[in-house]
Amino acid sequence: MCEDLQWCDHSSLELLAYTAQRREQARLLVIGTYRPAEVAERGHPLRMIIQELQGRGLCEGLHLAPLTVNAVEQYMSERLAGKAFPVELPQFVYRRTNGNALFMVNVIEYCLQQRLIVEKGGKWELQESAAVLEAVIPDRLRQMIEAQV
Repeated sequence: MCEDLQWCDHSSLELLAYTAQRREQARLLVIGTYRPAEVAERGHPLRMIIQELQGRGLCEGLHLAPLTVNAVEQYMSERLAGKAFPVELPQFVYRRTNGNALFMVNVIEYCLQQRLIVEKGGKWELQESAAVLEAVIPDRLRQMIEAQV
């Protein structure tokens, strides 16, 4: 498993491409993840490698759909130890993140760290109004968004 291939150095990407194009058979499955938005720029080495490998039938792409509200709610249930939380919380997180898993995790962690949601009496409660929560953009996410823009 190779994660965040968009940040790999050129030599590592060349090694991956070479391995995929070997003529000898090998029992090897390489799964790589990358952010398409960061590879979309013309001239990015990973973009060219993917095009070459797909053209030869040596790799396949699997594009993940955004999470649903139900998936966000399920994650929150597991992350918050199965304790009850306000009904509007998964809706809020979904609206703020558009189902992006990375953003979802960061928003939930931020809310916990900033004590915007707290555990009281075996259940989770909002410490701020929904209007205040709507303005929540964790610094880490803001930096990632700014880097992409």
